[in-house]
Amino acid sequence: EATERSVDVMVRKMTRHSWTLLYDAIVSEMRLRARVVAHHLGTLVPTQRCLSVDSDLNSLLLTIPIWNVRKRSMAHAPPPLHPEQVALLKGVLDAWTEFEELASMLDIYHYPLVLQIEQEQEAQGEQGGHTPHVREIVTIAFRSFCVGGSLLLNAFTVAVFTLIGQVAAPKRHRPSNATQLFDLIQRLFEMTEALADAGDDALGGTRGTATQFRELWVRPLERARHLDPLRIGDDDWDGDC
Repeated sequence: EATERSVDVMVRKMTRHSWTLLYDAIVSEMRLRARVVAHHLGTLVPTQRCLSVDSDLNSLLLTIPIWNVRKRSMAHAPPPLHPEQVALLKGVLDAWTEFEELASMLDIYHYPLVLQIEQEQEAQGEQGGHTPHVREIVTIAFRSFCVGGSLLLNAFTVAVFTLIGQVAAPKRHRPSNATQLFDLIQRLFEMTEALADAGDDALGGTRGTATQFRELWVRPLERARHLDPLRIGDDDWDGDC
C-alpha cells in the first residue's frame, strides 16, 4: 500500500510538470520490452523455418488451404508443424498475457496520465492525430515491435500458417493432436484480434500495422477456428468456413 501511494504521488507530480515526458517514457519502455521479447522468442526457431526477408507474406497467405480451394489441391500432406514452431506460438501467447497484465497495472497506477490523454483526445477532435491510451500503448508496442517486428515477423507468420494447414488438412493427413492444435488456433485468434483492435498511433511510426495484422493473421485464424477437427472429414471439406 505504501508503494502504491508513492507511485501515485510520483505519477501525479510528473503529470503536472509535463505529462508528455511521462507518456513518451512509457512508449519507449514498452517498445524496448517488446523488442527484447521478440529477440528472445526469435532464438526458438531455426533460420530454415523462416522466410527470407524479401518474401511476399501476402502471396504466402493465399497458399493456406482455407480460401475456397478444392479437395484435389489437398492431395498431399501439409508441411509439418515442428516442435520449435509450437514453442514459438505458445511463447508469444505467454508474452502477450504478461503484457496484458502490465497494461492493467499501468492503467491503475497512471490514472492521472489517463485523464491527460483523454483531454488531449478531446482537444484533437475527429480531425486530430490518434493519441493512444496507456493500455493501447502496450498493445501497439507488442503488435508493432514484437510479433510484427522484423525479428519475429517471418518466423511467426510461417508458424501460424503451418498450424492452420495442419488443422485444415483432410482427415487422412490430419495429425493426432489436431484438437490441441485447434485450441491453439483459438487462443491465437483471440490474441491477434485484441492486437488488431488498437488503432494505429498516427504520430508514432506504427501507421498501418493494425490493418496488416487483421489481413495477415486475424482473418485466416478466424476462418480456421470455425473448423472442427473432430467432425470435418475428407468428403466434407470444400474450403469454405
